[in-house]
Amino acid sequence: MTRAGRGLELWDLSTDTLVERLPTRGRAVQAIAFAPDSEHVSVATMQDWFVLRVAPA
Repeated sequence: MTRAGRGLELWDLSTDTLVERLPTRGRAVQAIAFAPDSEHVSVATMQDWFVLRVAPA
């Protein structure tokens, strides 16, 4: 999550490089979970939840 908790940042920890910033509809993120295929992430806020694709298209 970003410092403000209103977005997701995916990092490559082996290179300490920011890979992608993902929008969270301007809402504070409460929880995240990666799908077993590592291509999607579920995001939960206090208002709703949604799924984002994180794998290259």
